[in-house]
Amino acid sequence: MNPNVSTAKKILITPLDWGLGHATRCVPVIKEFLKQGCEVQIASSGDALILLCEEFPHLKTHSIVSYDARYSSHLPLFIKMMIQLPKFLRAIKNEHRQIEEIVEKEKIDVIVSDNRYGCYSSRTKNIFLGHQLFIDSPFLPGFVNQLHLKAIQKFSLCWVPDNDQFSLTGKLTLNSSIRKRAVGYLSRFVWYESEIKYDLLVIISGPESQRTLFEELIIKQLKDYKGKYFIVRGLPAAESSDKQMNHSANHLPSEKLNELVLQSNLILSRPGYSTLMDLATLGKKA
Repeated sequence: MNPNVSTAKKILITPLDWGLGHATRCVPVIKEFLKQGCEVQIASSGDALILLCEEFPHLKTHSIVSYDARYSSHLPLFIKMMIQLPKFLRAIKNEHRQIEEIVEKEKIDVIVSDNRYGCYSSRTKNIFLGHQLFIDSPFLPGFVNQLHLKAIQKFSLCWVPDNDQFSLTGKLTLNSSIRKRAVGYLSRFVWYESEIKYDLLVIISGPESQRTLFEELIIKQLKDYKGKYFIVRGLPAAESSDKQMNHSANHLPSEKLNELVLQSNLILSRPGYSTLMDLATLGKKA
């Protein structure tokens, strides 16, 4: 990708803390800005902030409000999201106030917001990073997309993490009302020749309680599995995250996870869009 904001000196990256995918796809964005000689700061919350602090321990970070998205073990996703909507709106309002304070104090030139709707300022160039410009809602799709469009139009430009020739987003980015630019797949991984060591790699992530339910289901089924496997639990905040025990690890740094994916014959995951970009980048079966 080429951010094409080389005249800017201070960049603020603000990924959503909804699973880990928003943070992981910001890794190549941050690296590119650093390569261009920009000063990069990070503002986020929860596991997303923990992950990026581990990846870039030398960068200045800011803790801002969390959306605290929760999935239900029994309610349909749309209903659970509607129940949490007032909480999300409060978070957006509070994060906007926090961002304005950071911009004023740090003299930020550009904000790149990965799906954080309140991370913009009248004093900066504002870029929204997102792969879902059209929400395929089962209920009130017109109303939902009108609100979504209004939120994104507060930004100067939308970066779509997709490849025009081999698109993964499909109709999710078919919105002509938004000024957008495809920036290619955003993956922190790189492909290189590697020997296969595992038959199966399980990558677990996402908001609770679905993350835990998925992990419990996988562990139960793996009791009868005869092949060699490894599980990455997607828990950056858990203790001993750098240790691998009993065919599993709570969390792994990018380089180690990159190696593990390449060493695995098959990937098992309930992927978000960022995982799809990783798999496409590495050409792995899943």
